[in-house]
Amino acid sequence: MVETFEVEHSTRLPKIRWRSLLTGVVVLGAVGWVGAKILSWPVPYVIAVDAQTGDVDWTMLQPNQQAGVSRDSWVWNLPTNAAIADQHLLTQRTISRYDDASNSTVYYWQLTASDADSGKQQWVFQDQKSVEHSAPVLYTHDNMLYAFLRQENYSGNSELVAIDLNTGQLQWKIKQYWTPDIIAEPGIVASGDRAIFLKRIENGNAQLQAVEAQTGQPLWKAPIPPPAAQGNSSHSETSNSETGNSEQGNIDYLFSRYALRANDRTVFLLGWDTIYAYDLQTGKLQNRWDGSNTYRIEATNQTLYVVGFDRITAFDLATGQAQWSYGGSKGTCQQPQIAPSFQLLVTADQLYSTCIDFQGTWLLALDRTSGKRQWMRRISTSSPAEDLFPPQRLTANRELVFLFKSARQGWEPDEVMALSTQDGELRWNLVLHDAPRLQSLINSGDRLYLYDIAPRWRSWLMHLAPQWF
Repeated sequence: MVETFEVEHSTRLPKIRWRSLLTGVVVLGAVGWVGAKILSWPVPYVIAVDAQTGDVDWTMLQPNQQAGVSRDSWVWNLPTNAAIADQHLLTQRTISRYDDASNSTVYYWQLTASDADSGKQQWVFQDQKSVEHSAPVLYTHDNMLYAFLRQENYSGNSELVAIDLNTGQLQWKIKQYWTPDIIAEPGIVASGDRAIFLKRIENGNAQLQAVEAQTGQPLWKAPIPPPAAQGNSSHSETSNSETGNSEQGNIDYLFSRYALRANDRTVFLLGWDTIYAYDLQTGKLQNRWDGSNTYRIEATNQTLYVVGFDRITAFDLATGQAQWSYGGSKGTCQQPQIAPSFQLLVTADQLYSTCIDFQGTWLLALDRTSGKRQWMRRISTSSPAEDLFPPQRLTANRELVFLFKSARQGWEPDEVMALSTQDGELRWNLVLHDAPRLQSLINSGDRLYLYDIAPRWRSWLMHLAPQWF
């Protein structure tokens, strides 16, 4: 007799642990959300770009204690001002610390020198005094770096520091009542063995001071003549509304816009409404020109170039007379609808400038000696609102002229463009993610250095595989 067994098949599904499943989903979602936030967190970094090809050679992260804020907030926080000298790439940042004594956060300035070829750190200098959370414009001359550091207490006081580029050691410092308010100028210029800066003295006046560039020893002082027209409306409005005192307002106006340039014999100061020329050795006032509506000056040993609201003028330094003028009724940028962008770059053969009109933004190349236009290229179809005194966004080598184009308004991206010096044809361009609009282009001849702000994943990818960009 054969026994048979009946097998009962169950159709019941295994019991689902809904609570465990929900917990797992929540945990995975939280981990994914945190990971996405970390990878998308914007960070600033330095990009080294091959000047001839536009290829990215290397990148270097720049830590900052206020990551993840909007680009406009980065204006004062991101150290957009860098410099290069003798293969030292100089970058800066402010470090925040909590001070128990004052029960507040204080900031310290830190300067880092890296090898320009590799990005490897060479030395670090950190100032031990609290400073404002902003980046000064760096200025280099021979083996020295100069910078104005504004104090944290909002008194207007600052220090001019001089640092040896080879060792990172502080060489000397000079206390200064007031600091240059402009963010596109270093507030100091050097030529030969002299460094010259504008100083606000205790009685409210201003004077030009020259010191020995290596030691800081005083050499001469020169008074700044008052503005030619005390009642100028563009000055008096500022003085009345902010200070209630015309003379005090004029001083404030001077310190918010001045520029210094020098050649082998002369120091040039763009003042209130006048351009002054002082003898480099003695400080004696030699000449002056009308500086009304002047936004940038540059000088060679023979010529002073002046960028005004609608024209560029070249003055012969031997005679003080105008050699040529471009603008006004000439060219395309003769009737700006917003404002010119006030850029000026002088090379051995040519002069480059940018301007804005109703058709967009243009790059002009002029013959340096005659002012004749060599070529003109439209670099943007939009006319973004420009800062009144933007940093220098033009630089060049023998074959290419480089331009940083900030497009914080409009649909065009932030980018670096390289154009031929011969005809203005585009050779290459590098699209940036969210570049600081106040940065300058740093040029070492065979490389360009600039900042960008990008999600952490993009900066990591650019660091690991720069050839993709």
